[in-house]
Amino acid sequence: MKKFVLIAISFFLVCELSASIKEDSFEMKWLQKVDTSVLKLNKKDARTYLYHGIANAYLNNYEQAIKDFNEAIKLDPSGNCGSGEKGAAYVGRGIVYRIKENYDEAIKNISRAIELQSFSNNDSKTIIMLYSFRAGCYIARKEFGSAIEDFSKIIQLDPDDPSEYNNRGYYYNENKEYDNAIKDFDKAIELDPTGECGVGKLGAAYNNRGISYHGKDDFENAMKDYNKAIELNPKYVNAYNNRGNTYEKLNQYLEAIDDFTKAIELDPQYANAYGNRARVYFKSYKLQKSIDDYTRVIEIDPRGKEAYDHRAINYIVLGERQKAIDDFEKIMEIDPSDTDNYACLAGEYCKQKEYQKAVDCYTKAIELSPQHIFYYFERGNSYYYLMQYDNAIIDYTKTIKLNAKHVEAYYNRACAYSLKGEKNKALFDLKKAIELDKTQKDSAKKDKDFKNLWEDKDFKELVK
Repeated sequence: MKKFVLIAISFFLVCELSASIKEDSFEMKWLQKVDTSVLKLNKKDARTYLYHGIANAYLNNYEQAIKDFNEAIKLDPSGNCGSGEKGAAYVGRGIVYRIKENYDEAIKNISRAIELQSFSNNDSKTIIMLYSFRAGCYIARKEFGSAIEDFSKIIQLDPDDPSEYNNRGYYYNENKEYDNAIKDFDKAIELDPTGECGVGKLGAAYNNRGISYHGKDDFENAMKDYNKAIELNPKYVNAYNNRGNTYEKLNQYLEAIDDFTKAIELDPQYANAYGNRARVYFKSYKLQKSIDDYTRVIEIDPRGKEAYDHRAINYIVLGERQKAIDDFEKIMEIDPSDTDNYACLAGEYCKQKEYQKAVDCYTKAIELSPQHIFYYFERGNSYYYLMQYDNAIIDYTKTIKLNAKHVEAYYNRACAYSLKGEKNKALFDLKKAIELDKTQKDSAKKDKDFKNLWEDKDFKELVK
């Protein structure tokens, strides 16, 4: 097992990505050999635990696999465990943690394997695979800077591989480091003018560089790269979609719609293209077409919040508020922690005069975001319309505590006090509102909430 790490990584990646191994494959034959011979070895032998861990991982017995790798490492801290590769057991354990989405432990184990790896044979393939695997863990945690560092180490070991420049450039894009990304894509294209760069798609590096230029608002160069990608690969779905985004930025909506439509023709399940086309239809005030596209996005991905949110906005513009409410309620089911959605839903309930439901939504939003001024103020307004003036006053008071210059909170609290017949408190708050904004005088003169004070001399003096 001289190249155990290579075998282990390729084997586990096959397990993770396909969840099955062909009966006549090398990996299956190897496992069969493990099952029939190695597992019968002395239980105090690190090699036994190493192979036992691999077998358990293959059988999806991940907890037992980790225990086996732990025992192997306890018996042989180098992680070699008779495999011929330093750190082999750490790699096995790291891969299992990766499958379990425990990225902290996966990174810790792969890092240890990297430390232990021997470079005496000048074979860099194993260490490159380990850096690549660790980069994948960082990417899963959206730690793109750390992933970029690992891709940089790979490039140092193999400076002539265009795929690694393309990989690093891609995550420079994710990190919004567009100038660095462009340099990497330039190098990738220099090494591979087809732009395939190990991705399996002709023009990939051109498409990615187009994204970089788009990120820099250099739409002219972005367009050139997308055109080149499409020239090299006329069925490049992402390139059409990305070019559509650039046309949209240039306010060329017809061209944008054409590109999104082409992307959809090539891939009828491409939700992103439907969503993009829906957005452009909305900007073009083709609201029903926008709704139809967002509906298609929802059919493809019923758990996606954004499509419901944007479709709801279309419904609001069309005056179909109950349908908008239905969409906001669906978002609430999908993500009960979305505070903004509770606020949107509460706003629609208010327009429907369903104030108690609005109160309930604002209450939930406050539970999730207790320092958000808007939620207290609007819940206070909902209580006001329910004629629950004491509760309204409590919320206006909280609003003022969070923002001592909130004119509307003082004014509305004055209205609530007036309606409760508490003249002095009403005049105190109205005075404060007027001090902050003189236009409140005119509002108060006409506001029926102060009708019982209109003939009061103190009120007249305040608003004269």
